[in-house]
Amino acid sequence: GPVRRFRAVTWPLLAPSLTINTVVLLISAFKTYDFVKVITNGGPGSGATATIAFNVLATGFDANHVGYASAMAIVMLVIIAVITGIVLKLLQRREVDL
Repeated sequence: GPVRRFRAVTWPLLAPSLTINTVVLLISAFKTYDFVKVITNGGPGSGATATIAFNVLATGFDANHVGYASAMAIVMLVIIAVITGIVLKLLQRREVDL
């Protein structure tokens, strides 16, 4: 039937593109700066909506602590690399070899 065909044929063939899209969206979520800056400027009070990228750029340009911002950016890179590696490993299990 159609459900079995979807589970056995369509879903396994869609898995590689879904894996790439998930990883790209994950990486871009960590790099969100512009929405936070324009809408809330870091959030009410103690920066409730501030992201890692927002804190890096605010530290580097607003507070003029460029070295500390560079260290924060490298830590952000390591965090993104580890999370991306874990997600890739988990999502590649469901892919089929063509």
